[in-house]
Amino acid sequence: MRGLRLNHLLALVIAGLILFSGGVAVEARSSWRPDNNRGGFNSSRSASTTERRGGLQEVASPGAVQQLRQALEHHRPSLNLISPNDGSVISDDTIQLTLQLTDWPLVDDPDIGLGPHVVVQIDQRAPIRLTQADQQGQLHLELSDLEPGSHRLSAWAAYPWGEPNPRPEASLQWRLHLWQQLRDRQPALDAPWLVTVHPPDDRALKVLPLNWLIWNAPLQNLRENDERWRLRISIDGDSFLVSHPEGLWVKAPSPSKELNVQMELLDGQGEPLDPVFNNQLIHLSASSERQPLWLKAQLSDADLSRYLGQSEPEPEPEPEPEPDAEANDLVVSPQQKELALEAPDQNNDEEESLTSLAEPSSSPSEARDDQTADNDLRNDSEQAADRSTLNEPKVSEEIEAISIELQDDNDSAGGPLEKNTPLVESGG
Repeated sequence: MRGLRLNHLLALVIAGLILFSGGVAVEARSSWRPDNNRGGFNSSRSASTTERRGGLQEVASPGAVQQLRQALEHHRPSLNLISPNDGSVISDDTIQLTLQLTDWPLVDDPDIGLGPHVVVQIDQRAPIRLTQADQQGQLHLELSDLEPGSHRLSAWAAYPWGEPNPRPEASLQWRLHLWQQLRDRQPALDAPWLVTVHPPDDRALKVLPLNWLIWNAPLQNLRENDERWRLRISIDGDSFLVSHPEGLWVKAPSPSKELNVQMELLDGQGEPLDPVFNNQLIHLSASSERQPLWLKAQLSDADLSRYLGQSEPEPEPEPEPEPDAEANDLVVSPQQKELALEAPDQNNDEEESLTSLAEPSSSPSEARDDQTADNDLRNDSEQAADRSTLNEPKVSEEIEAISIELQDDNDSAGGPLEKNTPLVESGG
């Protein structure tokens, strides 16, 4: 009996040593919510990684990313398959794919680059990013280079950095068969299936977003520490394990060189889970000097508006200057001024007719301004009269000379000049 107790105690000690030597840490208890062809995790993340090896470091998302998340959180995107139906056999070299999108902006700006968009993933091909929809919110995609046989497709509403929107309605998966179905070329309908999310442009960045979708994943933690799957992520040989659905950000080892990101879906014992479909590699080219704007600590209001597909707010128009009251009290046209100069001997009634062209004013100040204008007109008239007076002697002399010449002609002709036609009135 005593030997049995010792053996039992020894077995417990050995089991404890094995457990702790595996480096198992407390992780998130995530739940998977399958809905026909939809899937998504609807749980919060409480822990992130375990069995961390190498120099990889998880970091917080950039400030601009947090800005965009907050600006887009009121959207409730929904993505649906219109045609062809799931499981269709297409007897044509070209497939016309149509998706219905609601409540999600689509942006591809020439200055800031890719904004919110929709990603279509076919098998393990490069992702197709859609940024154009018709007036009904439908997205159209023509597929003409698929090889004959069976294909698996998935699509999701994506943030500018490629991360899927977490709403189950924002993503879906389906199957197509070109010419005929081929068995054993795709995972079973209910088998777990890993979809890796590529960062835009497939470039190495200073801070790297890591995201994924797992379709038909077994439910986690039905019992305590009962993990049905794990995801192993390796970047240039450095790896760590995660058991939660949410993506994360890591500091890239060296964004100036090429990077290889490998994702493997494992079962609860750490063994590959359908490795043919669930072991995938993303190759990232060396980053250029120009980094996307969403890596900044903060976006300007103008850049944020452009990422959301909103027009920049127009500047308020400057107020028009108020007209000068003194200038508007009396309006006299150039023709009126000319008439005043040409007719200096006009009576007061004519001067009053000129001033009557201006609108009368009822206020005392305006009356004073009108009187001032009248005085100005009188002064102009007097000055014109003075000028005409200065020219009078010259005109009189010319007329007198002409009169004398005519008188001489008359005397020579023997005829007197009529008295009633004096040319010059005698001044005395």
